[in-house]
Amino acid sequence: MHKTRLFGISLMMLALLACNLPRATPSAAPTPYVMCTPPACASDEVYYCPGECPGGCGTTCVTPTAPPPTPTFTLEPTSTPEPTSPPTDTPIVMCTPPACASGEVYYCPDECPGGCGTICVTPTPEPVAGAPVIQSFTADRASIVEGETVNVTWQATGGTEAYIMWMGGAGLMDGLGNLDPDGGTAAIAPKRGPVVLQVRNNVGTTEAQLALTIACANAWVSELAPAMEGKCPHPAEIGWAAQQPFEHGFMLWLQPSNAIYVFFDNYGGHSYRVYTDNFKEGDPESDPNLTPPAGLLQPVRGFGLVWRTYPEVRDNLGWATAPESGFETWRQSYQGFGMHNLTIWLKDINQRVYKLNPMGSVWEIYTP
Repeated sequence: MHKTRLFGISLMMLALLACNLPRATPSAAPTPYVMCTPPACASDEVYYCPGECPGGCGTTCVTPTAPPPTPTFTLEPTSTPEPTSPPTDTPIVMCTPPACASGEVYYCPDECPGGCGTICVTPTPEPVAGAPVIQSFTADRASIVEGETVNVTWQATGGTEAYIMWMGGAGLMDGLGNLDPDGGTAAIAPKRGPVVLQVRNNVGTTEAQLALTIACANAWVSELAPAMEGKCPHPAEIGWAAQQPFEHGFMLWLQPSNAIYVFFDNYGGHSYRVYTDNFKEGDPESDPNLTPPAGLLQPVRGFGLVWRTYPEVRDNLGWATAPESGFETWRQSYQGFGMHNLTIWLKDINQRVYKLNPMGSVWEIYTP
């Protein structure tokens, strides 16, 4: 009886334990993930999801805008500023630039967020610095007589210095410097043309010639005028002269210039020398110690003084073959380019015109 009761109690406890044991729950069935196809957007629209868009569902088309400017805060002296609400980001599309040709570069004519709006353009090269440009160079008269004053005006660009030049009376360049390279007016008195404006910079020099006719102040003698037309001579010296023949040449004295010309036939070829007549009345006219050969003469007065003073004259000219004779004649000269380029013409007692070349002091009989 006692065992039977214990067995019954055991059965009841087992039943209670069985009721309190945990029970297994059935596993949840998987939910499928939906993939959505975005809508077809226009060419100026982009895809945009306003919230959570799993699988692309809920994506819409929007027109992109540039991001708004960064918010600013205004400080009040007695209060703490409140920040504005943060802006809502709008998506900016990224554009692929076009394919540019050789020699082109990318260019954005305005704001091009994400590269949109970028185009291809050919770059304009920077201007290359060059020589100055002369727009004008004029005179207030079309013609003058050499040495007269004329006003000239010029206009130019790109220069740093300017000069006006012409040929001076001594065969050297003359002119004005330190002029305004952009333009101005100046008074000049050119002896001979051409009159040239030079405008310079570190690249080069530009020249312009003035349209100006310069008439000669002096006329040529009749024997030279036809051949020398257009060239301005020095004034002709017309006056009394004396000439004496020698064994190897002759001597010629010109009263207007008080000069003695010695013409050699064989001293360095047809050469000449010029001396000042230093003879004065009362000076010895000759040297009694010099005895000429038969039929020949010792020169006297001015010719004799030069002949006795300069051995090269006496040795290369020889003795006089006849007394000196007087006559009327002329001498005229022309200044070429360069200080030592003075050409002289004169006429002798036999009406021959001699041309005296400055190079080498050589004479020749002038033939027009």
